[in-house]
Amino acid sequence: MIRLQLFGLAAFTAAVLLCSSSAHATGDKKNGRTLIYTCNGCHGIPGTNNAYPQYPVPKIAGQSEQYLIDALHAYKAGQRAHPTMTAQAQSLSDQEIEDIAAYLSSLAPTPPKDTDAQAKKAKDLLTQSDAGKLASKCVACHSNDGNGTAPQFPRLAGQYNEYIQHVVHEYQDGERDNPIMKPQVTNLSPDDIKQLADYFSTLPTQLEKPDELSTLKGHVQGD
Repeated sequence: MIRLQLFGLAAFTAAVLLCSSSAHATGDKKNGRTLIYTCNGCHGIPGTNNAYPQYPVPKIAGQSEQYLIDALHAYKAGQRAHPTMTAQAQSLSDQEIEDIAAYLSSLAPTPPKDTDAQAKKAKDLLTQSDAGKLASKCVACHSNDGNGTAPQFPRLAGQYNEYIQHVVHEYQDGERDNPIMKPQVTNLSPDDIKQLADYFSTLPTQLEKPDELSTLKGHVQGD
């Protein structure tokens, strides 16, 4: 366990150094709200699936602003393989990417129906299964509660289970290029990946947001 935690800490340090040059997000939420109309077809419908392969389209409302910027740039640069997302990202200017990220990060995702039950299930997973032990190598970046330790790291708490599994497999297969994630996931078995997804998807998202939105529609916050 200690070795895994130290390994996670080393990964976190490397990630901070890698991302230290990231530009400070200065997006315009009002413009971002206008620009995301093309995103609503997939991300604005809770529970909708990507096709070929099939997996849930990720929840992005309330995601970290800097992470959203970095993710769109990764699609734009071909560091992530998804034809639709690549085309969308390549059609956007750097400023438009920042505007979209500013708006999406201001939205609150739909709150869980029973946060207490979610928290108990996550605690049980942590203490009574291997999932919690496996997660110890992830927490330096994604935190114990799955909500991220820094703006460039995505929130995993409450994300779709199948989507988390799909993303880890993409890192393993080289469909996503990230020097931090690749060594972290290389030796994970399919069962390991499922257990990690069970753990993080069960954690309740912790956001201090005034609105509770089930889609990407809603008032621009911060006006």
